[in-house]
Amino acid sequence: MVWAQPATVPALATAAARALSSALLAAAVLVTPAAALADEAPAAVAAAAASEAAAPAAPAFGRKAPAETVYFGNGCFWGRQKDFVDAEKALGRTSPADISSLVGYAAGKKTGPGDKVCYYYSDPRTIYEKLGHAEVVQVALTQSDEEQQRQEFRTFADTYFRQFQRLRNGKMQRLDPQDSGAGYRNVVGIPGGVNSPLFKGQDTTISRGQVF
Repeated sequence: MVWAQPATVPALATAAARALSSALLAAAVLVTPAAALADEAPAAVAAAAASEAAAPAAPAFGRKAPAETVYFGNGCFWGRQKDFVDAEKALGRTSPADISSLVGYAAGKKTGPGDKVCYYYSDPRTIYEKLGHAEVVQVALTQSDEEQQRQEFRTFADTYFRQFQRLRNGKMQRLDPQDSGAGYRNVVGIPGGVNSPLFKGQDTTISRGQVF
């Protein structure tokens, strides 16, 4: 897994996004409301950025800062994000402040001018698919012992693989096959890749595309 490494944190990222995604900024360029509006309403975005600068910093994820963040991608990230939010709630993260699921782009090697990675219809030099990225959902693993982190990762991996459907020929297919192209490809991002403790013991599960 190759992790994209933007040189700087996007200046217009929201405080909440910064708090949730600081551990993954070496791995993904995250979508934030201000960044999404940058090309259409620069004055409004500038005002929002000024307001944000004057506001106090948002608290870290939940009661503890995330020790690890991972991401999963398989098609359009909006529908996938809802599934991961539900998975987090099943883990006991019932407060909105405890939900870490965040959509963005990851798995590419570079960013566009100004460290931008954008959706289609933007500057062609910043389109995420052309830069090698895919649509993903980031989720955080809470600070705990490694065994609990593995169990949380297993829950998220189970959610990921349930987002596929088995065809009559035995193969697996995404729920939204109409979203085609490299930007919608299947990816799993783990800090350290296959050498991560999160991966060890679950490599068979991931390679077979199912969770037992």
